[in-house]
Amino acid sequence: MDYGVIFGQLAGLMLLMGVGCIVSGIKGLECTDKILSKLLMDIILPATILNSVMDAPVDMLQDGQVIIVAGLIIYLLLALFSIPLCRLFRVPEGMRGVWMASTTFPNNGFMGYPIILAVLGQEAFILAVLMGVSFNILVYTLGVYQMISDAPSAGGKKKLSLKEIFLTPVNIATVTALVILGMQIPVPDVIVSPLEQLSDTTTPLSMIFIGVKLGQSFSFRAFTDRVTISAVFTKLIIMPVITWAVIRWIPFGHKDIFPVIILTMAMPTAAVINILAEQNNANSEQGSRIVFVSSLFCMISIPLIVWLLL
Repeated sequence: MDYGVIFGQLAGLMLLMGVGCIVSGIKGLECTDKILSKLLMDIILPATILNSVMDAPVDMLQDGQVIIVAGLIIYLLLALFSIPLCRLFRVPEGMRGVWMASTTFPNNGFMGYPIILAVLGQEAFILAVLMGVSFNILVYTLGVYQMISDAPSAGGKKKLSLKEIFLTPVNIATVTALVILGMQIPVPDVIVSPLEQLSDTTTPLSMIFIGVKLGQSFSFRAFTDRVTISAVFTKLIIMPVITWAVIRWIPFGHKDIFPVIILTMAMPTAAVINILAEQNNANSEQGSRIVFVSSLFCMISIPLIVWLLL
């Protein structure tokens, strides 16, 4: 693995995040994050997923099944590890549920997919998308359970419906891509060409979006909060190391499965954690701080994890 190329790619991604931070302070661009979020999740990421299978070999399906099962097992293991780690760091009651969910589930969409695409390439991106199936299954079930186990019993917000959970553009694109790949359905160039063009914008727009969110939510208080710092350290360092220790001896068939899993688990806390905390009467303010600080410090931790574990 050429670490010089990898670190060069990561440095470029961090500069794009810096552009987003600058954009967040420009008057008249206050709604940039909402526009980018909608554009990425409803159009660009689905197009990238569909484009990724156009030239993919059919045997990727078998590798996909492996990484989906591996993802389910790893998320469950990390959720179990979060319980003693939560006690070790003496997280107060009322914050434990969000702390455990924040350290279990990574930002595989806005950060994981584009970084893996940029660093490891197209086949690795397909595997990362398929591992996202495991994430979608568990973050809205296990993740919600983690939160409500420590949330106040009264005043819970409206729960997400099954339609809202599973019938998203990204999930629909994933299923469609699997059908195209499995049945080897030919796609005409008139469709492939715009998919490729949209796909090329995934990484820069995703990184700018993250930068915009960081610029909007910057707060010095987050850096002095003990619970936030312990969650960020656990998410960015401890959980990837645990994942590496669990899977390093497994002889995966595809060469990219191991680095995809490690890089996915090295991502900062999923942005959806804050939304789920708000909807389930958990500590959403704590969730916001963890998402913010982990997204900022991943600029240091991801190159470190790549250097040490890959």
